[in-house]
Order: sequence, then structure tokens, then C-alpha cells
Amino acid sequence: MNKPCILFLLLISFRVSAQTANLPAPLAIDPSTGKYVTSGIVPVGSKSTQLLMEGAYKWLSEIKFVNTLGSKGIVMDEAVFGKIGINQYYMSSPLTYNSKVRYTLLLEFKDGRFRYRFTDFYYLAVAKRKDFESAETSEDKMLVGKLLLESNTYIATFISEISAYLANYEGENSW
Repeated sequence: MNKPCILFLLLISFRVSAQTANLPAPLAIDPSTGKYVTSGIVPVGSKSTQLLMEGAYKWLSEIKFVNTLGSKGIVMDEAVFGKIGINQYYMSSPLTYNSKVRYTLLLEFKDGRFRYRFTDFYYLAVAKRKDFESAETSEDKMLVGKLLLESNTYIATFISEISAYLANYEGENSW
């Protein structure tokens, strides 16, 4: 192989590994709870805890969930400054029979970063509600497998969008 071809392959592999390094970990069973969970810490520059919380609340209530949730389902924990909790649905694709998936999300903020934790996943499909972990039949296990793939994609998009928004958020008084 010639040197330009090797250099090109190295650059491609470096780019792919750099892109995947920013992706959230896939949902996996937490040994202590027995539930599917993913969590991580995302740096967002030198923004203050207050500014990150304000920006996250604005993005969640006015942009991400404006048509489905608004600010009603977003709980900002005043007693423990720096936390936002959400219980939310998303519609899955036609591949999974248009099931609804529900999850719990906890966002915690410190200067220059935030931590996320997605957990308590269950699905609603054809008049049944089941935790992801309780799938027993082969049909349910196959559905949960598809829902896990969709959920991982949804979470990766969610984290990417909120990170980009917070990185550029300057507050309500900036103009």
C-alpha cells in the first residue's frame, strides 16, 4: 500500500473514533437496580451552574417538549440546586408498532458541565405497559431489542441537541 492511502485510512479511523467518543453509552442493565440505564457527564465550556440550569430549562420547556410537555412535567429541584427531573414519552418508529416509550431523566449541573441519567424505561403497546426488563415472550424480547436501538438513537440525539444549545446559550439578558 502506498503512503497516501495509509494516511487516508488513518485519518478516517481517527475521525470515526473521535465522533463515537462523544456518543452516550448504550443502555445497559444497572447491576444495583436491575433496570436499563445510561448516564454521562458532558462538558459545556465555562458556563455557571445557574446559566446551564436556566438554559436547560428553557430548551426543555420551550423547544424540545413545547408541544408535548411544556413546563408542566419538568421538575426543578429547588432544595437541591442544580437538578432537573423529567418523566417523558417519545413515540417510537413504525418498526416497533408505534409504541410509546416512557423514561425518567435526571439532569444535574455544575459549573462548566452537566450530568445526565436516563432510567426507568417502559413501553406502551397495544394496551399493555411493560418495563423493558420484564419482557418474557420472544415477541416482547424482539420488540424490546428494537426499542433499545431506537432509545439509544433518541438519547444520542437528545444529548447532542442539549449540549449544542447550552454551549451557545448566553442567558435571557444577553443582546
